[in-house]
Amino acid sequence: MADRRDHLARVRSLVARHAPPRVAILGCGFTGAAAAVALAEAARGPLAITIVDRDRSRGGGLAYGRARAGELLNVRARDLSILAGRPGDFADWMARLTGDGGDAEAQAAIADSFAPRALFANYVRRRLDEAAAARPEVSLETVEREARDISPAPGGGFAVALDLGPALHADAAILATGYDDPRPRFGRCPHAPIPAQELARARRVALVGSGLTMADVLLRLRAEGCEAEITVISRRALVPRPHAEMAARPPALQTPAGVRLAELVRDLRAACARAEAEGRPWQGEVNRLRPHAQAIWQALSAADRARFLRHLRPFWDAHRHRLPPVQHARLAAELARPRTRLRAGRVLEPPATPPAACGSPGAARGRPRRWRSTSRSTARATAPTSRRPCPRR
Repeated sequence: MADRRDHLARVRSLVARHAPPRVAILGCGFTGAAAAVALAEAARGPLAITIVDRDRSRGGGLAYGRARAGELLNVRARDLSILAGRPGDFADWMARLTGDGGDAEAQAAIADSFAPRALFANYVRRRLDEAAAARPEVSLETVEREARDISPAPGGGFAVALDLGPALHADAAILATGYDDPRPRFGRCPHAPIPAQELARARRVALVGSGLTMADVLLRLRAEGCEAEITVISRRALVPRPHAEMAARPPALQTPAGVRLAELVRDLRAACARAEAEGRPWQGEVNRLRPHAQAIWQALSAADRARFLRHLRPFWDAHRHRLPPVQHARLAAELARPRTRLRAGRVLEPPATPPAACGSPGAARGRPRRWRSTSRSTARATAPTSRRPCPRR
């Protein structure tokens, strides 16, 4: 048997010498599609690209492929592109799509808008198809299978084991699997659809986490007719802040080497206060840090990094990862309703109900901040929302 495997390996190696190199991309969300586009553009000769993904929404992935009507991107169109050398390509594509490419004022309005996520998925698919069509010597195929394993092949390259059929052999492999469907410790996946009958029966719903995914789930539940009492629970009860009505792009911050976290926080707070006093959006001051985020993190001491993760990260996330103004207004209106509550606390005891049977009541204990007593609530559906798939930008 071993001799037969060695013989097959030698045959594959011999065939590979006369065949174009093959690159397997595992996953076809935004990252997988971007990798395929970059490979097609950079190829200097024949190249075979095989994308493996069980999801048929090529280029959409978890972030965009399952978007519902009305769900918007959290980044302005002008800041999005799948082409590394063409920033703002998404906005240009939208302008041509709407016929406003020649109108400078309309094009500027499109660039500053927050487009539907489903439209961005269409843009990614279109650019992927165009990249393949522009290079006849580059072949692009999609295998609608699930990759179960990847290992070095005896004859060189890699063998990708699929859920059905023979293994896929490639000279190189790119892992672009993303976050995949979060498998929470309790409750249901926040991206899984809820049957209408179960939604109608629900009396109490608990959303654990108060970030961007919470906003999506909460507004989606209400849009689908859920009138249950919804409680949003997170450690500090912080919700995403809104983007400025108009894009704010001040000059990049000049950060000295060896900066301390306390000094950085003090300077940022002062800059935001000064901006508001001068009638400028505070969001611009937060945006100034973005180009330096990696450098700042690497320059911080281990103690400062620990302090940031323990004390400041929720505040940074709420101010950095923001909502479009219209979505934020909807969220604020929803949180003002009597049947929607935002509470600071943490889950001490998850519901005993397994994720597969979230329709039945389960008990969750939480300890709200500033409250001495331990609260107890009973929920028909519990959805952890603290994990958000990317890219959101």
